[in-house]
Amino acid sequence: MNTDIKFGTDGWRATPETGLNEENIRICAQSFAKYIIDHHEGDKEVLVGYDTRKNSYDFANLSASVISANKIKVKITDAPTPTPLCSYHVKNSSMHGAVIITASHNSKEWNGFKIRSSKGLSFNDKEIYEIEKNIEYYTENKSKIKISDSEIKTINVKNTYIDSIKKNIDIEIIKNSNMNIVVDYMHGAVSGILEEILDNKENCYLRHEYDSNFPNMEQPEPVEKNLSKLIEKVTKKKYSLGLAFDGDGDRLGV
Repeated sequence: MNTDIKFGTDGWRATPETGLNEENIRICAQSFAKYIIDHHEGDKEVLVGYDTRKNSYDFANLSASVISANKIKVKITDAPTPTPLCSYHVKNSSMHGAVIITASHNSKEWNGFKIRSSKGLSFNDKEIYEIEKNIEYYTENKSKIKISDSEIKTINVKNTYIDSIKKNIDIEIIKNSNMNIVVDYMHGAVSGILEEILDNKENCYLRHEYDSNFPNMEQPEPVEKNLSKLIEKVTKKKYSLGLAFDGDGDRLGV
């Protein structure tokens, strides 16, 4: 059984059998906090988000508690929030990075620790190497990991993102185009957002409830084998367009 924490450009993913547990989440959070401290001067602030998976909310709060204990200001999203919205918020604020608890399009057994830079981007290989060195250190020195029991403030990043979409895109043109759209949320973090943007009662929204089991699909990935209802709606019910989002909203199927 391999329980080592190995980061890619977006962070770390695992199952309970391969090391997904509170101890390793604490190690990841402390290692990320150390990186933020080493690379940013003055007051520091980090966003923590999460998706609809089992334990995502708990792992997000645990991560926030560790990061906060390192004298870094932390805000946690007030609901499951897509990764692109977290990235957008960090990029357009004074925050120094983000952690998103998600396994993206992986199956329900998986979860992960995704990270974003102060520009809302993935980290490069050099930066990941440094974070992995921190992970090696805290894996061997778990007593050095800090944790706080202070209350973490929540933040709604969705409304600002929606306002930006409406400011930069002429939504009225879409509304007046007579297009009817089918959206498959795949029970993920994007659920409910398109309704707020498009505000069209003729549109159809599939699998819009949060569900960590992602029923009737192998994984929340917008590929053909998982989109039979969406395809049927578009081809047989004469909808103009079908859209599908993966678990954390950074993959789009059309």
